[in-house]
Amino acid sequence: NLVYEYMKKTILFALLLLLPFCVNAQLFVNNTTFTPADLVQNILLGNGVTISNITFNGSAANANIARDQVGFFSTNLIPTNLGLTQGIMLANGNATAAIGPNNEGGLTLPTANPVAGDADLQALSNNSINNKAILEFDFIPNGSVLEFEYVFASEEYPEWVNTQYNDVFGFFLSGPGIAGPFTNGAVNIAVIPSTTTPISINNVNGGYSLGCPTVLPGGANTAYYVNNCGGATIQYDGFTTVLTATANVQCGELYHIKLAIAHAGPNGDNGLDSAVFMNDFRIVKFDLGPDLVDTLGSALCEGQTQLLDTGLATSVVHQWYQDGVFIQGEIGPTYQVTEAGVYSVLVYQETYHQEVYKKY
Repeated sequence: NLVYEYMKKTILFALLLLLPFCVNAQLFVNNTTFTPADLVQNILLGNGVTISNITFNGSAANANIARDQVGFFSTNLIPTNLGLTQGIMLANGNATAAIGPNNEGGLTLPTANPVAGDADLQALSNNSINNKAILEFDFIPNGSVLEFEYVFASEEYPEWVNTQYNDVFGFFLSGPGIAGPFTNGAVNIAVIPSTTTPISINNVNGGYSLGCPTVLPGGANTAYYVNNCGGATIQYDGFTTVLTATANVQCGELYHIKLAIAHAGPNGDNGLDSAVFMNDFRIVKFDLGPDLVDTLGSALCEGQTQLLDTGLATSVVHQWYQDGVFIQGEIGPTYQVTEAGVYSVLVYQETYHQEVYKKY
């Protein structure tokens, strides 16, 4: 069995001594050393997920050969305006096109292995699909909430905003409890926060402009847009802020994720590259809330109670403890605290067990 253990929260204070560095922030991209399978298993994968059946553009063999559209990226832990410091990237051209500075108005660096056509991306864009990069795998979560961070970037900004040229990407999730309009009942979780609107050139931008000026007129959902015209470290003319793809999943069940990007446009558009940067594909840890204790001024008053809730399904076996002693009969996802103590929960389901402690 896989074992995951999470202790109660502890807040630490540290004094950081900031010294001048003789290093400039710079994006590094490697798309020749690692295979897509390597990158998923060793870079993208975070806590609480077991993965299998990795494919690239529909083939397990493709996932085990280095592909120029899939790369490891890093800023050497020195922040750039990209917002992410390292992870994996998918591009509809050669991934090294991302390397700055932004010194070309519209860069196209074609992949050596172009593949066209995808029903899900076409459904999002209503355009023909070319030079696709699609990374897929199955996974089993050990909790109830999936999330990972991403940034979408493109050379189509800002000259092709609100036109029919609208490079497309999506994160298509399918499995138990998921019912969407895409292949295998998948839903797209690459959406504008608090909406179901997909992220795209036309939906998130700084407005249309000829050339690439440092000041743009303003456009759709500009709060999620970064104007990179004249940028020192990234080539793409614009990109989103760091966004989080998230979805509710059922603990211990088998799911499938399809991470996809492509050129999209009429007449076989293959120009002006785009990419999506991603990191930390993970399950959110159980959170029973902050400790309720005198030292924090948050202790419960006499007669008050507190409901603890893991958020998991009632079919998942729980064991609740008070001061290390099993509470007989308490095997569901919630427990009502009525007296002081240190409470913990063990959660079991075939391939995992997870442990959380809280003081009350």
